Parts: sequence; structure tokens; C-alpha cells
Amino acid sequence: MQVLDFITMSPPGIWTGGGTSGTAFFNNPWSNEDNPACDVWIQLTAGSAYAYEGDWYFGFGICEVEYIGSNGLPQTQVFADTSDLSTVIFPNVPVLQGVTQMLSFTVGWYAPNYYGCIYPTLFQWGTP
Repeated sequence: MQVLDFITMSPPGIWTGGGTSGTAFFNNPWSNEDNPACDVWIQLTAGSAYAYEGDWYFGFGICEVEYIGSNGLPQTQVFADTSDLSTVIFPNVPVLQGVTQMLSFTVGWYAPNYYGCIYPTLFQWGTP
């Protein structure tokens, strides 16, 4: 297995505003009608940080991944409750995750006094 391709999603990233929390949903960019899933490594990084009003706090991570299970059916692995984004903090949610036969994933963030950007980068794994 080796990296076949990579892509940074949603250029120039997901911008967060101070006092906001949210989620962003991403489909597998390499899926198509004949092949809806493939092996993917998800990597989230943050940059362009700016804090205001005292101590700053910013949480982000992978909340959910949907994949094709060994039984051939779609399954969901949940890391954080998207209805309570204050739980989207390290080490509760991963920022790196390998997913076999990935269909989609959801990123969440919690930014009460922070402006910044999250960069989701995906690496497609396989045999050429």
C-alpha cells in the first residue's frame, strides 16, 4: 500500500469565527458511481490563529466517519456528539484517522474566543 493521491479539502480551509462552533461535512473526493469508497487517511491541521479577549481556547477534530463495513453495508463511527460541540476537544476527538473504505467524514470545531482556520488534508491509500 502506498499514497496514490492527496488533496486539501475546501481551500483555503474551514474558517472559524470567534464565538462560533460548527461542523463541515465532506464526501470522499475519489468516490464515483462504480467505486463509492476507498482507503483514506484524514489529517486535520490548524493555522492562522488569532485569539482575543483573554485566554484563548479552540477545539477541533473528526466527529464522525462513514465507511463500508466488512459486511458490505455503510457504517458510522462517532467520536463526538455534533449536538454538543464543546466536547470537540483533544484528546476526545482525533485529528488523524485512517479509514478503510471511507465514504465521508464530518469535522467539528468549538471556538469561543478564537479566529482561525482548519485544513483537512486527505491521502488516498492503495496499490497502484
